[in-house]
This record gives sequence, structure tokens and C-alpha cells, in this order.
Amino acid sequence: MSNVILDDVQYPDGTLHPRTLGGAAVYAAAAASMWWAQIGIVAGVGSDFDGTADAALARYGIRREGLIVRDANTIQSKLTYQADGERSETPVFGREHFARLQLTPADIPEVLLPAAGTYIFRDTWLDFWSAFQSLRNNLGTVMWELQSDAAQAHNLSSITLLFRQVELFSLNVAEADRLLGISAPESIVTHLIGAGAPVVVLRMGADGALVSNGHEQLHVKPPPSPVVDVTGGGNAFCGGFSCRVVSAAWRP
Repeated sequence: MSNVILDDVQYPDGTLHPRTLGGAAVYAAAAASMWWAQIGIVAGVGSDFDGTADAALARYGIRREGLIVRDANTIQSKLTYQADGERSETPVFGREHFARLQLTPADIPEVLLPAAGTYIFRDTWLDFWSAFQSLRNNLGTVMWELQSDAAQAHNLSSITLLFRQVELFSLNVAEADRLLGISAPESIVTHLIGAGAPVVVLRMGADGALVSNGHEQLHVKPPPSPVVDVTGGGNAFCGGFSCRVVSAAWRP
């Protein structure tokens, strides 16, 4: 559960890739399809979505029942990358349009339930989590990847209250620093586990990921390679990671 977005990606050298299929839901589902044959995206889209991305979704075998038309236009964003790797993201149709296409678990079609596992890329939106609680028993093993804009100190108490509802919680080091005021990976994991997170998956970019349940710890290290484009990297990692966890019949 997250967003499907058509990105206009502009790189520092001026190269532009218009209307590139993206969004957290797409990246996570594509990675999850490496492990599972039955993956569904639940997201609000526009009536313009049909024909725009059918081929891409079909290539990954992603089910479409959860793509719910909420507007004439699918969310479209302008992603502008700077030379230092930072980026800005601006909704082309404005924030009200973006908000109008947001779904809650109450919108999940019955044909996709019960789920063995659910990936969520979300902030602390109350309507979402209220609907989530009503359907929790049908959502299987849940990984919650925190949206970057929610990683603020004033959200910490709301975030920790939701830990008991999920099995896996993920964020990156920069987000953890804004949320906790801590930048050392070991300290971040220790703090979040102490606050009630069942399993923390801390993403560290080229340094891999640190996974801990408070009793055991695993440092996942990628092959040495440059980080070229961070768009969707965390989403894809979390989507694939959560599905592999369920495939292994893991329980916290």
C-alpha cells in the first residue's frame, strides 16, 4: 500500500525522463515479485493510468485489482536531482490532488484478502491507521516503511504507538537522525527496539542494512558498487525484504 506516481525525472546534466512509472508501491511490488507470484498494488490512480503502465505491471506479474481510480490524473511529480545527489520532489497537480488519491486499508478489494504479508509506505495519518486496525488480522506480516517527511521529532510518540501493530519497521539513517537526534546505526536500532519496535530494518545506503530484533542482529552488506540513483531504492529493498521474510515462515 502506497502511491503509484508518474515521475518527470531531471538529472543534473539536464537529461529529462518524462512520465516514468514509479512511486513506492511500484518499486516495492517489483522487488516483491522476485519472491512471490501473487503481488497486488493498492493505490489511488487517475483514469489516465490505463495504457500508461500496463506493460510494465504485466512484466512483473503485478495484479491490478487494487488500482482504484480517484481522479482524471494519476499523481505526477517532478523529481530534480542536484549534483550532490540530493533531490527535490514537486507534485505537478498540487498537494490537494496528491491527498485526494491517498487510500486506506478500507479500500483494499476483498479479492486481495487475506494477505500473507503487507508492505506499507506511510506517515502517521490517523484515517489510515484506524482503518488498518480494523483489517489487521487480514494483512499478514506487515512491514512499515516510514515516509521521509514523517521523520520528525514531534511525530515520535505517534510512531512508537504504532509499533505494536507491525512486525517490521524500516527507515534510513538520515530519517532516524531527524526523528531521534541520533546518527550512529547501533544506537538508532537500540533506541527503536527499546521504544517497542519488534524488528528494526535500518537502511544505510552503500553500507547496507542493519536488522535487529533486540536479541539478534544482522548486517546485510551489498556488493561494492556506487550509489547512482536513490529513487525507489528503499522501497524496493523493503518490498523484497518483507516478502522474503514471509517466504521463510519467519516470526518475531
